Amino acid sequence: MILITGASGNVGGEVIRLFEQHGERCIAAGRSNRWQNNAIIDYRYFDLDQPESYDAAKGVGAVFLVRPPQVSNIKKTVAPFLRKCKEFGVKKVVFLSIVGAPKVPFIPHHAIEKEIERLGFSHTFLRAGFFMQNLSTTH
Repeated sequence: MILITGASGNVGGEVIRLFEQHGERCIAAGRSNRWQNNAIIDYRYFDLDQPESYDAAKGVGAVFLVRPPQVSNIKKTVAPFLRKCKEFGVKKVVFLSIVGAPKVPFIPHHAIEKEIERLGFSHTFLRAGFFMQNLSTTH
């Protein structure tokens, strides 16, 4: 089973919708349960600022990780979550990163990629250049 973080956001929500369209089970992890009463999408409360919610990763084999824009202190939030994932036996992390992350050490994405590698997860880094959602919202 895969845990998809950012379930309330644009990218996480789209990934969950794709699972749903294909009739595949997954776990939507986030702060609001917009997947309530869904026959194939399970919901678990998850907030990187609340370590007690990291239990959302219990019993899953993979995590699709989306860094919320407001999260910049990786040592306080994402790194402890990833360590908890390792403790729970998560095998793979798919991380939504950005183009150039390996070459720019001061951005949070760089630190997250390094932590995923350091912990020894099988991983996929999706290094997107830009998102359509940014054009219709932020910009």
